[in-house]
Amino acid sequence: MSNNHSKFRRRVFGSSLVVLIALDAAASGCSASADNDEVENELRVARLTQTAADAATPALLAATFGIDDVSGLPCKGGAPLDGVPVVFSTTLRQSGVQPSDFEIVRKDGTRVTPQCATFFPATDADEARTILLLGSFGSGTKDDLLKVNIVGSIPSADGQADFKGLSVGVVPYAQGQHLVYARRQTLSGNVGGSDQCPTQAGGKTIQQVIQLSFGSNAGNSFPTDTSYLARFNVKLSDGTVAHPIAFGDTTIDNYLELCIAQTSAATSVSIEPQTVADASGQLNGEVLSRTLEN
Repeated sequence: MSNNHSKFRRRVFGSSLVVLIALDAAASGCSASADNDEVENELRVARLTQTAADAATPALLAATFGIDDVSGLPCKGGAPLDGVPVVFSTTLRQSGVQPSDFEIVRKDGTRVTPQCATFFPATDADEARTILLLGSFGSGTKDDLLKVNIVGSIPSADGQADFKGLSVGVVPYAQGQHLVYARRQTLSGNVGGSDQCPTQAGGKTIQQVIQLSFGSNAGNSFPTDTSYLARFNVKLSDGTVAHPIAFGDTTIDNYLELCIAQTSAATSVSIEPQTVADASGQLNGEVLSRTLEN
């Protein structure tokens, strides 16, 4: 059995007896074409089912110790504070969020309530999936944060989900920048406006927009020279690799848009090491890659 099949089997264990039987048959070395086709079909159906279930289930995608003892933040008069951005699986209702809705657990077991919880600076409608927690959480270079707990009601924008009771582990400060997700954006509302992808760049028309969400505020200026754009690799459905010809949404938050000129659908994104900095100036130490969400 391949590693991929092994991981998949663990993921759906208990949810599909037929799939488990099919996987056991594959593991035993069954070589009949009909049996193999049945295995692949069952895997395909189960993957689609699991993907749909994942999309409908509220989840915390990431929490990152991304800011350590920084002044000028929108909390407590700009006093030096630490910051933990938390990324949610869907857009949130941008009202009623309180610091007391969150609890940060340090590695030593200490539980800390943030002093502030804000959508700033990721305040655009399509960015309302990140809440920045601010407070005194410890030293980024000495103290590890264990997890973030949602202890109050945090409803989705459509009111169909509530994140209360969920938890997520905290990515340590020392890890540097990381990529949480990549997702397709509609052209309408993401091309041609202020701080959006341009309609055209270099004589080419923008055909696709991909939104990237990073673990913490991306702290560089995203230069638009060819060599820097080429560090963002977008795999397309025709098997080729494209690079953005421009960026959109370059404000200093944890989002960035890639502006793509090719018409073949983008399927995944990878970013070369030492390309994107976090709020503290730490670059990604390894390749960052994600399959597109939708």
